[in-house]
Amino acid sequence: MGIAHWDDVEKFRRERGQMSATWTPLGGAAGSWKAGATRIELEPGEQPTPPHIHGDAEEIFYVLGGSGLTLLDDDAYEIRAGDCIVYKSSHEAHTIRAGDDGLDVIAFGAREYLPTGELPRGGTMWSITGFIELQEGHPWDREPHLFWPDPLPGRPQTIVNTQDVEPDVRGGRRRRDLARAAGSRWTGLKHIEMDPGVLSGPPHVHSAEEEILVVLDGDGTLELTPSMPPAAEPEQHAVRRGSVVARPPGTGIAHAFRAGDSGLTLIAWGAERHLLVPTLQEDLLARRRRDRPHRAARLLGGRRARVIVLARAGQCFVLAPFEQHLLAGSDLHHRAGIIGLR
Repeated sequence: MGIAHWDDVEKFRRERGQMSATWTPLGGAAGSWKAGATRIELEPGEQPTPPHIHGDAEEIFYVLGGSGLTLLDDDAYEIRAGDCIVYKSSHEAHTIRAGDDGLDVIAFGAREYLPTGELPRGGTMWSITGFIELQEGHPWDREPHLFWPDPLPGRPQTIVNTQDVEPDVRGGRRRRDLARAAGSRWTGLKHIEMDPGVLSGPPHVHSAEEEILVVLDGDGTLELTPSMPPAAEPEQHAVRRGSVVARPPGTGIAHAFRAGDSGLTLIAWGAERHLLVPTLQEDLLARRRRDRPHRAARLLGGRRARVIVLARAGQCFVLAPFEQHLLAGSDLHHRAGIIGLR
C-alpha cells in the first residue's frame, strides 16, 4: 500500500572499525523502488560511515533531533535539529558525527545501481579501460582512523535550518523548499506545515517522480483518490509522527494529506528528472515563439519558467521537469493522456 511507520520497521545495528550507528530502512519498508530514505540514530560520539562521495546520487539529510558535526572534505561544521544538509553528487567527501546529546537524522537519496557487469566465476568486474578484481571483506576495513577537526565558525550554503527558510504561506499551509535553499540540483526536500483540516495540496498524481513523505508532527489522514472517474471518494489512512509514505509515479491514484485536530507537519522528498515529451506540435507551433512556453506550461500544469519548448524541423517537444503533476479528475488529466505523460 506504500505506508509504514518507523516504530514498526526492524532496526539493525552496524559497527565496523570507527563506524557505528543504528539504521532503519524506511523507504524499502514503505515500498519505494529507486527512492531511498533511511533513519540513522547515533549515540554521542558515533559516526555512521567513512567520508564518502556519491558519483550520481545527490544526498539530503534532515536532522530530526540532537546535534553534532558534518564533515565536508577537511572541514567540519555544526548541525542541529531542523537542519537540511545537501550533499551534492561528485563533490565533497562527507559524513556526520553525533554530539553529546546524540544525533537522529533521515538520509534521503536515489538508490544507485552500477551500470556495469560482473564476472562472478572469475571474480572480476568490467571498468572503462580494463577490469577490477573483486575482493572479499568489507571496504570499511581499509579505512584509516578519522581525526575530526574543530568546527569552523559559520556554515556553508548547503546547510540550512528550517526556521531560517522563508515559508510560502497559502490558506493555512506553510511550505518551505529546504533543498532549493541549500542549493540542491537534482533532488528536492520540502517542509510542509498544515493547520487543522487543511490539505497539503490538491490531490495529484506524479508522472515520473517517486516521492517519499515522512510525518514529523501532529496527526491526520493520507487520502488516496483514483484519478478517474472524477469525484471519486478517497481512501483514507491515519498518519501520525513517524508515518512514512512512498508514492510511485504513474499510479493513477492521487495523493494528499489532510491535517487532523492537532495540525500536521511533514517533509516530502523527490528526485528531479526531466522528460522529453512529444506534445501537440500543431498547437504549439501555431503560436508565436515567445508564447510557446506559456502554452506548454498550461498543458503541464503551470510553472512556465521551468518548461522549455524545443521546436526543430517541424517537430515540437517539451523538456519538462518531473514534478509536473496531474490533478485528480481534472481536464489536465485528460490532456496529459494526449501529450504522452501517462
